Amino acid sequence: MPLARSTRGRLARAITTVLAITLGATAPTAPAHAAPVAGGGLAADATSTADPIAYPKAGRLVGAGVTGFLTTSGSSISTFQRYSDSAGQTYDGAVYLRSTPTTDFLVFRGGSKITQRNLATNGSLEVPVGSLTGDARWAGAAADAVFTTVVTEAGTVLRKHVDEAPTVTVTGLPADATSVMVTPATPAHAKVTFTQNGLGKWGLLDLATGVLTLGAPGIGAQAVSATHTAWSVDAATELQVFVADRATGEVHEAPVPPVPSPGNPQVGLVGDWVLYGQKGGMDFAQPSVHHAITAYNVTTKATVKVLDHAYEFTSAPDGSLYARGGLVGRGEGMYRFAATGGDTLKAELVATTGEPTEVVATDSTVPPVVLDLDQANGFTFKWTLSREVSNPELTVRHVRTGKTHTMTAAPSSTPTFAWVDNNWYEDVPNGDYTWELTGSPVNGIGPDVTARGTFTVVRKAQPHDFNDNGSPDLLSRDSAGRL
Repeated sequence: MPLARSTRGRLARAITTVLAITLGATAPTAPAHAAPVAGGGLAADATSTADPIAYPKAGRLVGAGVTGFLTTSGSSISTFQRYSDSAGQTYDGAVYLRSTPTTDFLVFRGGSKITQRNLATNGSLEVPVGSLTGDARWAGAAADAVFTTVVTEAGTVLRKHVDEAPTVTVTGLPADATSVMVTPATPAHAKVTFTQNGLGKWGLLDLATGVLTLGAPGIGAQAVSATHTAWSVDAATELQVFVADRATGEVHEAPVPPVPSPGNPQVGLVGDWVLYGQKGGMDFAQPSVHHAITAYNVTTKATVKVLDHAYEFTSAPDGSLYARGGLVGRGEGMYRFAATGGDTLKAELVATTGEPTEVVATDSTVPPVVLDLDQANGFTFKWTLSREVSNPELTVRHVRTGKTHTMTAAPSSTPTFAWVDNNWYEDVPNGDYTWELTGSPVNGIGPDVTARGTFTVVRKAQPHDFNDNGSPDLLSRDSAGRL
């Protein structure tokens, strides 16, 4: 895809393919449960005074609800934690968090049944499933509903199951649809993805009526809100992000830098804001402008960087957006973003892992205040950093003479440098020294790491040591008489 293209042409093509669906927007209220993010062009929440709660360091964010959030680890252990006090419960196996604007549900996917637990009443719904021909099969969950599919003579049937209510057959799904999956979209709608004739398709399901309205072909609605849909187009030469107004069909293109993308972008919606960036930039070994998460307001055209990176987004039933990521100066954890109705975006650090986003030294071995070179032939500098840096470099400088020695190492999180007595091809002089360590994060996230210090080299005085480097010197004249 060439870099130089007509923006008007791209928007025109997007407008002709996007699906516009008119919906009534709800106005849920958001709980105040975390301290605000400072700086970054974001509006501070002056009324929030609570400290961030604990976030599991290895946890992947998979859901955010009314009363708490759900994370999962690499060992398939899921943990639900409350916003109010961080108290939680762990579960083994496939667990999903689904919510209405007032209630959270945990959905447990088993081999013979799906169990939905109401966290407010502790009531439960059980839906039988199986793997034999004609059995109901898991198809997802959204709001207070569990969904299954059944293949009949007429084709694939999608059904909605709600506690203490009759099972509802969804209308609008093509009979030859396969790989059907239902996920949350808005408090009133679910997103349905499926395959038809080998092509991926999607639609929005009205949870109240059970009617599915198909989305436009070629547009993968990665994020849906009560007012907008948003999607990305990731090519070898650039990343594009589009936002469509669901009432009018008007399409906006976000101002994404036209540079190659590492792949796997993500988008999220909060009010009139679309948030976008590379997913999991912290795990990359190369810098990219797409690692940072940018927020763009389609109404005011305001743009602001909200995070230095994010692993994943998840929408909450109150219209806010949660992100597991990090911001230099605030650290790693779970952030909540909410629209303010203007050209600012409120951001809160809800839960923290206690880790910094920038590279920091967690341990170091540096020279003592006085280094006696009669006792050791130099010194080995070593650092333990919070993550890997590229081109770590150590510079040692003799203050009186200005002589310096610079050493480099391979990319590492434990850079080590052996500074010995003859680094300068001669014995180093006694006296005061300075040292400085520098290194750049391999993924470009955060500033360069820098550490500085001083030490003094001493030795016993030696006879005829005119340059004070601990060894005798020989004076002679050359044939021209020079000393």
